[in-house]
Amino acid sequence: MMPTIKKSNDYQSHQTLSNDSSATVENFLTRNYATGNSKPLILIVDDNTENLQYLGTLLAQNNYEPIAAINGFQALDFLKSDLPELILLDVLMPKMDGFEVCKRIKSNRETQNIPIMFLTAKTETEDLVKGFELGAFDYLTKPFNPNELLIRVKTHIDLFQTRKALEKSNKALKKKEDKIQQLNQVLSFKFEEKAQRLEHAQEEILQQEYKSELADVTSGTLHNVKNLLNSVKTSSVLAMDKFIKSKSTAAFKKANQLLRDNIDSIEEFICNNPKGKMLMDYYLNIEEILDKESDTIEQELQLISEKVFAIESIINLQQVYGRTQLEAEPHNLHRIIEDALNMQEKLIAANEISIVKDFSDIPLLHLHKQKFLHILINLLRNAKDAMSDSTASKRKLIIKTELKEDRVDLIVSDNGCGIKTEDLPKIFSHGFTTKEDGHGFGLHSSLKYMKEMNGKIAVKSEGLGKGTRFIISLPLTI
Repeated sequence: MMPTIKKSNDYQSHQTLSNDSSATVENFLTRNYATGNSKPLILIVDDNTENLQYLGTLLAQNNYEPIAAINGFQALDFLKSDLPELILLDVLMPKMDGFEVCKRIKSNRETQNIPIMFLTAKTETEDLVKGFELGAFDYLTKPFNPNELLIRVKTHIDLFQTRKALEKSNKALKKKEDKIQQLNQVLSFKFEEKAQRLEHAQEEILQQEYKSELADVTSGTLHNVKNLLNSVKTSSVLAMDKFIKSKSTAAFKKANQLLRDNIDSIEEFICNNPKGKMLMDYYLNIEEILDKESDTIEQELQLISEKVFAIESIINLQQVYGRTQLEAEPHNLHRIIEDALNMQEKLIAANEISIVKDFSDIPLLHLHKQKFLHILINLLRNAKDAMSDSTASKRKLIIKTELKEDRVDLIVSDNGCGIKTEDLPKIFSHGFTTKEDGHGFGLHSSLKYMKEMNGKIAVKSEGLGKGTRFIISLPLTI
C-alpha cells in the first residue's frame, strides 16, 4: 500500500484531501473512480505521491473524477481499459519520462485524441516545443496557480466534450444521409420501372387513340397520370429542398464557422464567452434535431413512393384497354405528315411557327401509322421547344422528303437553339433530355419504332444556336 500523502511544498496552498488522515492516492482516487458517476475522468501521471495527493484533492473538490498513475507504465496499462477526458502528465519521471509516455499515447489509434497537458518544472523552449511536436495540447510549469490549472483543465475538458459531441453528431448526420440515399435509390429504381411501364402504356395509347370507344379512357388516364407525376415532382423538390435548406444544416454550418472564427482564442471563447457556452449546449443536443428533420424527409419520400404506386395502378388499368398490335401497311407518307401537322395545328399556331414543305414524288411505304405519328408529333414538339426563345418572325420548320435509290429520307429541320456536340451521341438514349422538364422517353421510343419498321433516325446539329435536323430513312421495300 502507498504511504499517506501529505502537502507538497512544490505547490501553492490547497485544501486537505480528506478528514481521514490515512487516505492514500491508491485507495482514495481509485475509490472515487469506482463510484461510476458521470464526472469528467482525469488521469494524473506523476511519480511524486504528494503531487498526486494534491492534484487529486483539488480536482475532486471541483467536480472532476481523478485517477492516479505513479509511472508511465501504469498509465499506459490503465488506458487499455478506460479512456479519460484529459491526462495531466509529469515530464520528469524515472525509467519512462513524460515525453515517451506522450509519444506512445499519440501513436495508439484508440488514445491519440485524448488531450494531454504537461506539468513540468522545465521551461526551456526546446523542451516545450518537443512536447507540442509529440502531440501535447498544453503545458503548465511548476509551481503553478491552482486557479489557472482549473481554468485550463475546464477548457480542455470542454473542448474534448465538444469534439466528441461533434463526432457523434456527424455520425448521426452521416447515418441519416445514408438512410435517405438508400431510400432515394429504392425510389429511383421503382420510379424508373414505373416510367418504363408508362412509356409502354403511352405507346399503346397512341395506337388506340383513333378508336372512339377508348377515347374517354385514354384522356382520363393521361390526365390522372400527368397530375400524379406533377405531384411526385413537387414532392421530390420539396423533400430535397427541406434537406438542403434545413434549419439544422444551416445552424450546423453556423456553429462550425463560429468555432473556426474563434480557434485562435478557443480557451477564452469556451470559458468566458456566452456564445461559447451556448455552442457547447448546441452540439450536445443537435442529434435530436437531426432525428426530427430526418423523420420529416422520410415522410415526404414515403408519400412519393405511394404516388408512384398510384401511377402503376392507373397504368395497369389502361393496359387492359390497349392490347391490339397494329401491323405495318402501305401508307402515303405525305398524308401522315399532314395528319401530324393537323393534330398539332393549335400548337403550331400558338407559337407562330412557319411551316415549309418540300415534298418529292415518292411511292407508298409500309408503316405503322400510329407509331409513325408518334415519331412525327415528338419531332414537332421538340422543334417547338427548340425555337421557343427565338422571335416569332424567325421560327421556321422545314419538312422535306427525298427519294433515294433504295430508300426515302424525311428531313425535319428547325432554326432553334441547336444541340451541343457532346450531347449528340446521347440524344436517343433512354431518359436523356436537354430540357429542364423533359423525361427523355420521346426520342428513345422513336428510335425503337424506326427499328421495328426497318428504318433509321439520325440527328445533326452544328452546335448551340445553329438549329437541328432529324433525318428519318425508310426502306422502299420490306
